[in-house]
Amino acid sequence: MAYKIKVASRPVTDEQAALHWLDRWVLWEAKQRRWLWPLVIGLLVLGVIGGAGVGWWWWQNRQAVLLAGQAAEFYPAPAEAAGPPTEGRKKPSVADHCAKALPLYQQITERYGHSRLAPLAGYYQANCQVEMGKTDDAIALYNRIVGQYGLTNESAQLAALRLGYLYAGRGDRAQAIEQFQRLSGEATALNRDQALFEAGRLQEEGNNRDAALTAYRSVQKDFPKSPWSSEAATRIKALGGETPAPESAPSGQPPAAATPAQPGTAAPSAPSTTPARVGK
Repeated sequence: MAYKIKVASRPVTDEQAALHWLDRWVLWEAKQRRWLWPLVIGLLVLGVIGGAGVGWWWWQNRQAVLLAGQAAEFYPAPAEAAGPPTEGRKKPSVADHCAKALPLYQQITERYGHSRLAPLAGYYQANCQVEMGKTDDAIALYNRIVGQYGLTNESAQLAALRLGYLYAGRGDRAQAIEQFQRLSGEATALNRDQALFEAGRLQEEGNNRDAALTAYRSVQKDFPKSPWSSEAATRIKALGGETPAPESAPSGQPPAAATPAQPGTAAPSAPSTTPARVGK
């Protein structure tokens, strides 16, 4: 009678499993080699290009921030920030400080035009040109900022507002009204209320009463809590129009005091970090 001896199967070692997996990989790689390696090389190239792009963008912003920090010591910082006047010499004017800030802002716009600070640097550059009496250059630069970045950009909104004031100062009422109306038509503009009011003021100066009343009423309707709404109400009464009753303040809260800027004057300067509603 034959006997069968049972032999327990030996467990597969990690080394054997690894070799088995490697064997399968070698066979698969040999079959797919035609497209596998070009794909791997392509992914590596894309990774290198993407990393280089991110590094280049970071470097652009870093250099722009350094230059903007130097320029901000002269403009838009007040003249006092640059130090007291030297004994025996007159105190530097805003134009003197702008002459030092202008080349720094110009470097940002020319060398680092893809940085986040490029639109604001261009705006400050144009402001400096105005302070130095280079109005034509400033107008060209303001127009370039508006055209390049569009009115959804806050710096471009400030540039459009300054354009309107510059055209009005030159007596070009039609161009000024066009700038203010373009700005007031942009839903995202932070200074729509001021642009609407200034468009109405220029229409009033041109004896276009109906257009002026329309603009003033738009300020009151769309921006009832804006300081420019109070100014618009004053002008509506002066033109003999009807002024809607102001909205009552919420219970328990006194109405906010309105302190609008003087219409037709240049706007106050914006902070050096974040553009304000109206910049210098």
